[in-house]
Amino acid sequence: MPMIRVNGVAREIPTGTTVEGLVSLLEAEGGPLDRRAIAVEVNREIVPRSTYPARPLAMSDEVEIVTIVGGG
Repeated sequence: MPMIRVNGVAREIPTGTTVEGLVSLLEAEGGPLDRRAIAVEVNREIVPRSTYPARPLAMSDEVEIVTIVGGG
């Protein structure tokens, strides 16, 4: 199983996991995420939401998932 880092925390993921798969795993563990209000970065590159299902994750990838908060 590949080892990646998600928001600075090491974690194993199943081989072949995509960004979409990772988001689904996180939802299964901690409850639903507002997918319209998150941004995902892999190795310091923003991943467009439309490409989550096609963007594979690999050993040693650094993933940051942030929640966008509005304010004024």
